[in-house]
Amino acid sequence: MEVYLEERVFMSISMAAAEVYKHESYGCLLGYKLDNAIIVDNAIPYQSADRGFFSVDLKAKQRNIIKKILNTFPKLNIIGEFHSHPQYGNVKGDVILSDNDTKNVDSGKLEIVIAINDKKRSKSWTYNKDMTISGTFADYHIRMASYIANKVGYNGAKKPERINMWCPIVTSKDYLQQRQAI
Repeated sequence: MEVYLEERVFMSISMAAAEVYKHESYGCLLGYKLDNAIIVDNAIPYQSADRGFFSVDLKAKQRNIIKKILNTFPKLNIIGEFHSHPQYGNVKGDVILSDNDTKNVDSGKLEIVIAINDKKRSKSWTYNKDMTISGTFADYHIRMASYIANKVGYNGAKKPERINMWCPIVTSKDYLQQRQAI
């Protein structure tokens, strides 16, 4: 399974993370699934989310409002969510799912984690060997990872696994060359 982000999705989730930097961003991902791929067409940041330095939550009332509205658009399917892990003091944000994140990933749904940190130097956008993408915008260094919880562990708990993420805005190199390099 692989994830393909449209450029507008990449920009939307990057901007959402930067806008509330030092607090977590949160939102839903819209798109569709193919046999071996998930196509993410759109991302909607949750404006009314309760944000903290290490957590973010959307109240049931707001979640229901969003679901009702999206259900009126037959071509839009919620395929997952995104959230950020921002730097806090000297503690760098990371793309690793926390225990709480792991519990909240819905089975079969996509979860994109954006680590956002202070930029120390400019870095071109690139695909990394650990199935992440990273680079810098303005004052921020960003790394993104995608997960899907399709497997179940020995104790019956869902076990999200990291999957490849592709986005045409990340690099000017030929997509096939990038894919073969990883």
